[in-house]
Amino acid sequence: MKTIENEIIELAPWITRINYRGNELGGSYDAGNDSRVTRFIEKLKDLGGGKEGDKILECGCLEGGHSVKIASEFPNASIVSTDVREENLVKAKVHAKLAGARNINFKLADLETESELFLADFSFIFCVGLLYHLRNPSSFLSRCAKSAPKIWISTVISSERDAELVKENDKYRGRIYVEPTDHPLSAIREHSFFPNLGSLCNMLWDAGYNKIELLEQTMTPNGNGPAILLYACY
Repeated sequence: MKTIENEIIELAPWITRINYRGNELGGSYDAGNDSRVTRFIEKLKDLGGGKEGDKILECGCLEGGHSVKIASEFPNASIVSTDVREENLVKAKVHAKLAGARNINFKLADLETESELFLADFSFIFCVGLLYHLRNPSSFLSRCAKSAPKIWISTVISSERDAELVKENDKYRGRIYVEPTDHPLSAIREHSFFPNLGSLCNMLWDAGYNKIELLEQTMTPNGNGPAILLYACY
């Protein structure tokens, strides 16, 4: 019978670190201790969320590291975790099985165009590391707002210096970013749009989120631009 260790080895290389029976397997990224995840968990607890009947949508789950951490903290909630790459979901399902996380439903979805998923009612949307891969983030946020009253976002934005008016209803300022598409952490399309902070706030307000809390602003390690962490609700 194939062991969990063998499954993980066969699916290598991994980005996410997996702790299993005292052994560290997989990659080097410690998703469970990422502050963007732990602060989300704290916020959700402060709001009294994560209980039975609550549904959390994770947008871009990669190999399931964030999914497993959230599911373990809120075992009575239902987690729907999406990714655009089938190979990422295969790893995520193995990761969840290893962790005994039974309250996660993994779905293959291209969130640039996906609409059916957002017909469901969610309590909270967790969007860490996805928004900056989209060409039309305003459209995505509009769909989010129709589905969930609360959203948690970590994304890269454009600096003011680099921002210009981009033809998206001639309304939002930012910059077009070009990236390779062959890495598990990259987009599946070459061009994405980084709004500046003001335009991102306007996107959220236009979508219907009328309260925004900017929690953190840092520079990305690779220098792609400022990164922000925020919570928005209505």
